[in-house]
Amino acid sequence: MKTRLTLLLALLLVVCKLPASADPLLDYDTENGHFYTQANGRPLEQSPEGFQISDDDGVFFWRDYLWFGGVQVLGYPISRRFEWDGFVCQATQRAILQWDAGARQARLANVLDQMSALGRDNWLREARLVPRPLDQSVEKGMSPAQVTARRLSLLDANPAMRAAYYAAPEPLALYGLPTSEATDVGQAYAIRTQRGVIYRWKDAVPWAGANQVSVGNAGELFKEAGFLPAEATVPESPPAPRRPVLSGRGSGRDVAPVEGVATWYGADFQGRLMTNREPYNMHDPTTTASNAHPIGSLLRVTYLTSGAYVIVRVTDRGAFRYPIVVDLSYAAFSRLADPRRGTIPVRVEPVR
Repeated sequence: MKTRLTLLLALLLVVCKLPASADPLLDYDTENGHFYTQANGRPLEQSPEGFQISDDDGVFFWRDYLWFGGVQVLGYPISRRFEWDGFVCQATQRAILQWDAGARQARLANVLDQMSALGRDNWLREARLVPRPLDQSVEKGMSPAQVTARRLSLLDANPAMRAAYYAAPEPLALYGLPTSEATDVGQAYAIRTQRGVIYRWKDAVPWAGANQVSVGNAGELFKEAGFLPAEATVPESPPAPRRPVLSGRGSGRDVAPVEGVATWYGADFQGRLMTNREPYNMHDPTTTASNAHPIGSLLRVTYLTSGAYVIVRVTDRGAFRYPIVVDLSYAAFSRLADPRRGTIPVRVEPVR
């Protein structure tokens, strides 16, 4: 069964629930990414301005934004691109994307650590119920593995928040390490992490029920504290809508390599006839669906994070669009990453 990246994430005190579906008047595909008006600072549909997340200039923010889970995980974009600490960055409601040029992928900045270094711990505690970080001097002399074990043990005191943390396929990539104990902050219990804060609310609030868990909006906190460059927070004029179209001809060998997102499909399609009229076998690690390459062509699909790759044959088409570039069989995806991830960043190139 096709999976999606799912996390127990909600909004901070001042943020309303996100729409469950995209309205084409509010957001739409652009030539190399997607444009959103939802966080432009005005009531919905009152202004066509907003913020675009794109793969322009070889910085694949749109690809990696979707890899982390898109709107449902990171929230809407709240800034343009900007330079910060030597990195190209872009803020969303719940995070700050930071481009790692060496690894050629986006990571999430340690927003709460940065705010601590900038002297905002008291403001975070009093205004946004964020616990102060623990004294980390006791970690001096510890190995990285010992530090990681110590920090993760901070989650053990509150099973609900621990479960929320580990619900993410890659919790360290999304949250970073915990930096506080489970702390009673009045309305809730909270655990601070390097990149955000996890709450378990004592009583029902508009964004969560009693004893439910939600995650704070680190990007909004960073913006509210005045750390985003002013020019980066000015909404952009709407670009022309356009959906990228990948195309090729001949045997597929003349199609240029492309980077995007890989997904997988499984038991719901088991035994169904594929486009090539063969029955689909989710346990066959050599098959994939592609809308950009001819049926029968061979592709090398490389997981950009690890460098692992598989060789697959195009046997099917799918109801997906860019930045999804291949829909792998369950077995093929499993050779690259844990299927619970749902999506991974990949490079696809014809085998020559």
